Amino acid sequence: MEKNVIKWSYWLGVICSVIAVLTRACGLIGLSPSAFPHIGSEIVYQRFVDRAFFFFIISIATATYMRSRKAAAHD
Repeated sequence: MEKNVIKWSYWLGVICSVIAVLTRACGLIGLSPSAFPHIGSEIVYQRFVDRAFFFFIISIATATYMRSRKAAAHD
């Protein structure tokens, strides 16, 4: 179970990071992110950065928990 959490949270973090970079790049070249169709509020790269940090923290925390549990089992 923990391995799946690590794997999926890592890849979701990577995907959010790539979307954040692409959204920021579009903004820098003058292509407004609001030109893309969406439901709800405006698409902002900072939201993807926040989600990327969230998913990476979940991945790191789960990996650390697994490592500490494994170390405690060997003692």
